[in-house]
Amino acid sequence: MAVSVSEFNSDDYDCIGFDLDNTLVEYVEFELVTLIYDISANYLVNHREYDAEDILRPITEDIDFLRKGLTLDMERGNVLSLGSDGTVLRVCHGTEVLEEEDIKRIYGPDKKWDLAVEHCQDFLNTWNGENADRIRSSLDYFDMSVPLLFARIVDGIDRKNGNKPLEKYDIWSHILEAVFYVYRTETFIDNTGEYYREVKQNPSKYLKKCSTKFLEWLKSLKASGKLVFLITGSKNDYGNYIADYCLTENWQDYFQVIVYFAKKPGFFVQNRPFLRCDSNDIVKELNLESENSFMEGNWSQLYDLFCECTGKTNPKCLYIGDNLIQDIFTPAFYKCCDTIAVAKELLMEEHPNEVLFCSKRWGSFFYDDLNNRYTVWGNVIKKYSKLCIPSLQWFVDQSLQKTYKQLEY
Repeated sequence: MAVSVSEFNSDDYDCIGFDLDNTLVEYVEFELVTLIYDISANYLVNHREYDAEDILRPITEDIDFLRKGLTLDMERGNVLSLGSDGTVLRVCHGTEVLEEEDIKRIYGPDKKWDLAVEHCQDFLNTWNGENADRIRSSLDYFDMSVPLLFARIVDGIDRKNGNKPLEKYDIWSHILEAVFYVYRTETFIDNTGEYYREVKQNPSKYLKKCSTKFLEWLKSLKASGKLVFLITGSKNDYGNYIADYCLTENWQDYFQVIVYFAKKPGFFVQNRPFLRCDSNDIVKELNLESENSFMEGNWSQLYDLFCECTGKTNPKCLYIGDNLIQDIFTPAFYKCCDTIAVAKELLMEEHPNEVLFCSKRWGSFFYDDLNNRYTVWGNVIKKYSKLCIPSLQWFVDQSLQKTYKQLEY
């Protein structure tokens, strides 16, 4: 299944780009989310003395709690599903579902939280701004487990407080510390990081190999005359490892330009210099004759390179990714390029009993039937992407040269 949110034809584009994690490279989602949760929870028990009884339990005990796109109201200890305008659609305090009257008591009769409204109007204002420690949304499989970890900690605190909520919770800094611990990039090489060590020791448990037909399709894009590029948040050591395993050891040949550790969404709006992968030296001028792989960087300079390579003053670019703030909202909102959203939740809409993380508690990722309105993420896809697909594999059997018309969820 694919959902087109405006008329779309790939022939319109001179340059086509991809994200890596959860886009070109697919993970075994349940194993990935479980691994990240377990490492984070153990860190908090061992380094911040949180109660093992509260958080060292299998995620399967609360599997229905897990869904991408949940938002944390950190000070109140609440987990939210938001509407497109910031309306609070569904709420759990800890893991306990709140009724409509309780939601209105907390967030007002219109169920509007000012900070949530601001968050939904411009996500970058709350990404790293002054309110980043008050509201945060989980966006992909790498942070899907965070709301559950947060909720279980709140449950434990309330239990110790006589089963009563606190006036204000102050736990986010510890959770963020645990998340940073999981993804310490310097630990990939020396195997001191539990996440990287586990993925390297058991790649087939966490990573899915691409089909031969998929690789042929990817190769055909470059052969068709389009400039094909990759922009990933992963550093080059980990990025190369997972791409070597899932694609092929010669996978770099499919791309004219590769950017590692891009630090999205800042890549699309800031002016960080490009660095050389082998030395971290600043690259003053991008020259594909000498090298085509870089780190960090910025869209403006990359786009100048696209102009030079295509011989066009205004080449049209398309970027495909799964993170709705980093890969979809930001490049589209700031008019860098058009986007395609990869959302496996499309399969959940058609086969809810066959796909993990299809939550009855939270409802659809795209549209909330109880409140009859788009979720914030359904609206982002509808407003900022040209097409929404469940995976890139979908293109193997569906020609990218096809025109797609307006559809609704």
